[in-house]
Amino acid sequence: MALGRVGTVLVLAAAGTAAVLVTPAVKRTIALGDRAKGAPVSFLAGSGFTLELPKGLWYEARVPQFELTDGGDPTDPSRPALEHRLLRAGEPAQLAVISWRLGADGSLDLDDAAALVSEGSARRLEKWKLLGVAPLPGRGATRVLHATALLEGRDVELLWGLYPNGPTAHGVLVAVETSAFVRLRREMEGILASVRAIDPPG
Repeated sequence: MALGRVGTVLVLAAAGTAAVLVTPAVKRTIALGDRAKGAPVSFLAGSGFTLELPKGLWYEARVPQFELTDGGDPTDPSRPALEHRLLRAGEPAQLAVISWRLGADGSLDLDDAAALVSEGSARRLEKWKLLGVAPLPGRGATRVLHATALLEGRDVELLWGLYPNGPTAHGVLVAVETSAFVRLRREMEGILASVRAIDPPG
């Protein structure tokens, strides 16, 4: 997949995920009700990754509420896929996991991809401000963007992790209203640090 297309995929996914965080019904806490389904989730396993969450706090969202698209053919295997969207009980926070197929060599320049995500987000999100980009501690083959933005009149703070695992790459976005970010930051960083690549079945 061309790097420009990768950037488009990631930007649209990030912007769409963040936008649903600040709907009027969210306010200070997420009213789970018909927004979530099933039992609390503490472990996710998807197409080539696993992820851990604090027990009893995170729930699968019933409806994604946004569409992931890069404008390509819906039958294209490189098209991004929303694997999970989760809501946190008691806090204005959510998480999304997006996957997409890389090119034939399964490679991705993480610094270039992070730059494209930031540049595209600056065009699409109000008051986008990139605060930093760095690998996870001890894991050079990752990047995490830390940013703030204004969405529908609410300040939000985002951590957006990039995890290449050719032939598939994953993006994990955790988003929270800025007023709650300080108390949730360690939890969000722990979730991103818990992501591990696994070999696909078969």
